[in-house]
Amino acid sequence: MQQAILEGIELGLLLSMMIGPVFFALITTSIDHGFRQAAILALGVFLVTCCTSYLLT
Repeated sequence: MQQAILEGIELGLLLSMMIGPVFFALITTSIDHGFRQAAILALGVFLVTCCTSYLLT
C-alpha cells in the first residue's frame, strides 16, 4: 500500500512538471482569443484528465 502511494506521488510530480502541447495550446489560445477561451480550454483539459484517471483506476 505504501509503495503504491509513493509511486503515485512520484508519477504525479513527474507529470505535473512536464511541459507538453497542452501548455503551448493554452498560451496560444490566451494570446489569440483571450482569457475566457483559454480558461474554457483549461477546464476541458482538466475534465478529460479527471475522467481518464477515474477510468484507469
